[in-house]
Amino acid sequence: MESISLKYFSLYKSFRVLVIILIISIPIIYGVESDGLTFLTISIIGSSFILLIKSTPLVKYISLSLFWLKSAIILYLYNSSNFYIFPDSYNYIKVLNDLIQMDTYNFQIITSAAQTLHVGFYYVYLFIYQLFGNELSILLTNTFFITFSAILFYKIFESRFSYKIAFVTFISFSLSANMFLFGSFILKDPIVVFLIASSLYLYLNKKRTFLALIISLFLVSVRIYSGLSIIIAIIIDYLIFSSLSRRRKILTSIGLLILTLVIVNIPITQNYIGTSTRYLSEISLINVLVVIPISLIKFFFSPLPWNILDPSNIYRFLVIDSIAMLLLSFGLLLFIIKWLKFKELRQKYYIFLIPILIHALALGIEYGGDSTRQRSGVFIFLLATLIIGIFYKKHTKISG
Repeated sequence: MESISLKYFSLYKSFRVLVIILIISIPIIYGVESDGLTFLTISIIGSSFILLIKSTPLVKYISLSLFWLKSAIILYLYNSSNFYIFPDSYNYIKVLNDLIQMDTYNFQIITSAAQTLHVGFYYVYLFIYQLFGNELSILLTNTFFITFSAILFYKIFESRFSYKIAFVTFISFSLSANMFLFGSFILKDPIVVFLIASSLYLYLNKKRTFLALIISLFLVSVRIYSGLSIIIAIIIDYLIFSSLSRRRKILTSIGLLILTLVIVNIPITQNYIGTSTRYLSEISLINVLVVIPISLIKFFFSPLPWNILDPSNIYRFLVIDSIAMLLLSFGLLLFIIKWLKFKELRQKYYIFLIPILIHALALGIEYGGDSTRQRSGVFIFLLATLIIGIFYKKHTKISG
């Protein structure tokens, strides 16, 4: 009876918070009409998910506060027509409008209209865009994706390492200028971050390996190298570092082989295989030995603060993050020392290291490592690396 009472008391508190938020938001959205309905609908649905997920109250209420604060800022920018700050955003909306006119979800038509195989973005946002009929719905959905991903990452790092590491990483990620700039506007980075967080959470915390791989496969359709990096990381961690019996690992390997044979023979996947094969053909030993280290340095420390102070540079908003990363650079040195010293840390960290390395290789070849926005998928792992370096202690916490 006591547990039931506590449950209802918790639900009552959550409901009370939502009512208070609704009352506070009325002056903000007064007179906005359909945009106000979009704001309220997505904000309340997002808030409900944040309140209902199992996590510490502090993490949930910080997430809720930041979600509404960012949403209010986005609403203001939207009403001021200042939300098209990236050239890619125009193209995403143009393609969405074209697809609405064609009234189709056909893969070939979407790839033709978008002129890319990264069509997963359109499958997710076409429904949302059609439902609400405005760009604000995409902006708010992206804000929710980043906010909810922060909670999932908190739960991942808390079970993998410690509360302190998880909480500091959560705060750093949630307050990051990178995640507001690239995580709230009309870009594909928020869905990439959300799918990565969901895949790893299902695999590490819920032990749902098959479902995690399915989500990672869909991530391939959003950003190929991001999806492949998570698939490879999960498979390696499962087959090498998990505590499963040898027999179970052999059976799993056979199952994965059969699944792979089935997937590669699906007509749609032939396009992705062809693109991946052409990309892999560009990789050489020189790429691995030279491109990856250069990309990793740029991942952690670019853009440099003094290179983005120009008022016309949209990345000037990242100057606070850039300064913070430089100030915390000693954490990277500490991490390297601890990583070499503690086998336990190496085993726990490999699943995050593999995506970082694959992103570094892919973006190093494609952009020479100058890929501030495209690193967003692994930005949380970069922050965690510095924080682990500072706070990690042997036997801090080991998950099963």
